[in-house]
Amino acid sequence: MKAYIRTYGCQMNERDSENIAAGFLSRGCSICDSDADADIVVVNTCSVRGQAEQKALGKLGHVIKRKNARRSNLPVVCVAGCMAQNMGESLLDRLPDLDLILGTRQIHRVAELCVEFCKRRMAGLEPREWRAKTAPRKEPRAAHGECKATFGEFGAAGPARENGAMQSLQDAQGAHGTRGAHGVYGVYGAQGDAAGAPRVSGILGGAADASAGGTLGGLADSVSSGLPGGALGKAAFGAFVDISDDAQSHRLIDMHLPSASRPCAFVSIMQGCQMSCSYCIVPKTRGVQRSRPEGEILAEIERLADGGTREVTLLGQVVNAYGREGGGAEGAGAFVRLLKKIAAIGGIERIRFTSPHPSFFGGELIDCYSSLKELCPYVHLPMQSGSDRILRQMRRPYDSARFLGIVEKLRAARADISISTDVIVGFPGESEDDFNMTRRLFAECGFDMAYIFKYSPRDGTPSAECDDDVPEGVKEERNQILLSLLQSQSQAFNDALVGSVQSVLVESAAKRGDSVYMGRTPHHRKVFFKGGADLPGKFVNVKILGASVSALSGEIA
Repeated sequence: MKAYIRTYGCQMNERDSENIAAGFLSRGCSICDSDADADIVVVNTCSVRGQAEQKALGKLGHVIKRKNARRSNLPVVCVAGCMAQNMGESLLDRLPDLDLILGTRQIHRVAELCVEFCKRRMAGLEPREWRAKTAPRKEPRAAHGECKATFGEFGAAGPARENGAMQSLQDAQGAHGTRGAHGVYGVYGAQGDAAGAPRVSGILGGAADASAGGTLGGLADSVSSGLPGGALGKAAFGAFVDISDDAQSHRLIDMHLPSASRPCAFVSIMQGCQMSCSYCIVPKTRGVQRSRPEGEILAEIERLADGGTREVTLLGQVVNAYGREGGGAEGAGAFVRLLKKIAAIGGIERIRFTSPHPSFFGGELIDCYSSLKELCPYVHLPMQSGSDRILRQMRRPYDSARFLGIVEKLRAARADISISTDVIVGFPGESEDDFNMTRRLFAECGFDMAYIFKYSPRDGTPSAECDDDVPEGVKEERNQILLSLLQSQSQAFNDALVGSVQSVLVESAAKRGDSVYMGRTPHHRKVFFKGGADLPGKFVNVKILGASVSALSGEIA
C-alpha cells in the first residue's frame, strides 16, 4: 500500500505530516513521491490565509478528477489539518468525493483510518447492497461530559483516547438523525467561543442492522475493525468526518521518519493556542493550548539524538507559553527549564524554537541567549504592527515600546543575534501614520528576516467583522516598502559575515551542481559550499566568501 502526503503551511504542519508518514510506515505502507502512484492521498492543509486553502482545494480537486477519470475507487482521499478543521463537512459542497476529513486533533489517527479505509476498498467491501442493509441509527443522547464510546472501543492502537467534553449533536441533525446534510457519518465538533474555546464533540454513529453483521457499524469481515462505525457508512452515504477534540492528541505526535542521517528535527512540545488575536484563525483551527509532559519531550529528543540528530527546533503556536495553560504563573519558568534540560542531552548541539510571543519573553528566557551555548543566536519574534492603536485592535497584549525593549535586551544578551519577525500591513483602519510607525519600528529593530503579509480577512475571526477598508493598492505599496527595507537590512547582516568562519551543520546535497552541499549557520543562514558525500550530519567550518539577500556561499576552512 502506497501513501502520498502533500503539506501546505507552517513548520507545525510539516511536523504533523512527518508524524502521519511515520504512522503509514509503521503499518507496512511505503511513502511515494507522486499522487498518481498512490493508494492513499493525504493533503495536510493550512487555513491561515485564503490562498493556502485555495491551493489545497485545487490539489484535492486534481486528485479526485483523475481518480474519477480512471473510474477507480482508489486512491482513498483524505484532507487533514487546519482547513479540514475549519471547514469540516462543508468541504463536501466543493469536493463531494472526499473520503475522510480529519481535523487537527485527529492527526495522530490519519494513517490508521486511511489504511483501514483502503483495506476495505481493496477487499471490495463497498457493495451497493449496503444501501439496503445500512441505515442511520439514533444514539441515546449523551449527557454533557459523557462520551458514549472512546476511540479505544473502535480498535485504535494503544489505550482508549478520552475525547474530552462530549455533547450529542443529534438535535441539530433533525430529521436526518445522526446523518448529516451530505450523508456524512462521523465525529463532529461544535464551534467554540470567540476566544478559541475547545470544540465540544458528539459521536454520531451509523450502524447496520443485524442482517449486516451487527459488529462495528454492521460489518463482520476478515478485515481488522479499526474504523468507527460511522466511517463504514461511507460506502452508502458519504465521507467520514472527525473534527472533534481529543484531549490526548498532544501526547501522540512524537513519531519520526527513520533516517540514517537526521541532523535536524522538529519537535512539537504543545498543541493549540490560548491567545485571542483578532485576525487569527488558529485558536479555531488548532484548539486550546495543551502542553506535552516534559519527560515525554525529553525522551523523544533523546531518541533523536541517539539516531544522529544534532539540532532540534521546538514547535508551538506560542512556544514560549509552554506549561502556562490557564494563564497561571506556576508555569512561568517551564519553558526555560525545558530548554536547559534539552541542552544537557548528549549529542544535541543546537536548539531553536518557533514561534514565541512577546508577552512571554521575560528576562529569564532572554538570559538563556548568553548562558546556554546550545541555544542558537536566532529568534523569530512576531511584531505584527508598530502602531499601538493597531496592536490594540489586533488584540496583541504589548505596545511598541515594550516590543523594542525586548529586542534591545536580546541584542544586549547576544550581540550577533539574528531576529526575524511577522508583519501585517493594511489591517482594517490602518492609516498612513500607523504604517509609518510600523516602518520606523521595523528599522529600529533591525530585522534581517521577515514574513510580511497583506491583511486578508478570515471568516470566523473578530477582525473579519470590520470593514476591510485599506485599498488593495495601498496594501501592496506598503508591502513593497517593507520588503525593500527588509532587503537592505538582510543584505547588510549577511555582508557582515563575509570573511568570517562559520560553524555549519551540513543538511544535504544542494541542487546547485555536483558536490555542492547546503548547511546552516547558528544564525539560521543557508550556506552553499563544495564538499564530499560524507558531510551531511556533520559540523564543518566554512569561510564565508559571498553573500546575497537570502544565502551565503563559501569554502571549507
